[in-house]
Amino acid sequence: MRLKEYNKATALQRAVASEASVTINRKTGLVSFNQASIKQIGLRDGQLISFYQDEENPIKWYFFYSENGFRLRLASGGNMRFGCKHLAGDILKSLEVSDNKVTIPIANKRAKEYQEEMYILDTFKVNQKFKSENVKPKRF
Repeated sequence: MRLKEYNKATALQRAVASEASVTINRKTGLVSFNQASIKQIGLRDGQLISFYQDEENPIKWYFFYSENGFRLRLASGGNMRFGCKHLAGDILKSLEVSDNKVTIPIANKRAKEYQEEMYILDTFKVNQKFKSENVKPKRF
């Protein structure tokens, strides 16, 4: 028998390894885009991006190119990243994630806001994974 383990730590990582995603690390403040997201979006070393939170629905997060954004840098392993502890903390807090690190898929569709097409973080998947552990099943 060969068992493949799925739990909170492994399921999120494996589920998004081959699709575009961003990993947020509260402890280090690093925001890292995987290779799939670099190819899908066309990210380049030195590009500037900003993140946006919907204040009316705080679980919704977006990002787009910006003149005043965070500068992406190529990391070892081929990922792109930048550091901002404040942003990383705010994202994880809004998703009610208690872990220090989470990987969030990037949606295939884009949102048109402020005359720009912004990339969408699929935070609903992540938020539901963590919330479901706290919900006790109803008894019939």
